[in-house]
Amino acid sequence: EMDRLTEGNLTLRFKGGRGLTGIRVEVFQLQSGQLSAEATGDLDSRAGTLALKAGLKDLNLLVPQLTGPLDLQADVSRSGNSLSGAAKLTGPHSSFADLSGSVQLDGDADFTFDATLDQLQRLLPELPGKLTALGQAQRRAGNWQISAEAQAPAGARARLQGSYDETRGLADITAKGQLRLEGANPFLSPNLLKGAASFDLALQGAPGLDALRGSVTTTGASMVLPAASQRLDD
Repeated sequence: EMDRLTEGNLTLRFKGGRGLTGIRVEVFQLQSGQLSAEATGDLDSRAGTLALKAGLKDLNLLVPQLTGPLDLQADVSRSGNSLSGAAKLTGPHSSFADLSGSVQLDGDADFTFDATLDQLQRLLPELPGKLTALGQAQRRAGNWQISAEAQAPAGARARLQGSYDETRGLADITAKGQLRLEGANPFLSPNLLKGAASFDLALQGAPGLDALRGSVTTTGASMVLPAASQRLDD
């Protein structure tokens, strides 16, 4: 796989170092047939910034259903006891993923993300349209607060909300929404699923199946089993 990405050629230039005052990157450049990357910046114990760019000429080499470039831009900065940064991943057909946040030396943290996968039918032909997701996570004194939402074609949607206590290893998280069963077909071939399912689930306690509660209800569901020449209907 690496030979396909490098096409047999890879060059690397680096000038910088790490010392008592921190990290210094004057030049970092990587070039190959399909891959490229570069970074610059200075970061010490009190201040500084680092910037990174990377790219893949054609995502088709890794995901046959997708064609086009994949680019990453990211930066990290420090101001006193706070580290902050942002990363943006840009893919084919207006697809993207954004992540930004900050971390304090005492462990407190804040993160947000926003992502879109356009033309989902390239991966799931039964579900033409766009998949979007956005959310945030916050950590205070070892306790995480999480909130996220996702939407997909054919009215599929989900909302995740709750908390996780690192000290006690306990979760209190709910997940509600509905989805299309066709999304499982790539993993069930040659069998076929069709219909909708709504779910209302809660994870309360130490993460595990015994802490999972709730219900999943199907509507207009059917399953075709070609090998058995059978069709099962809701």
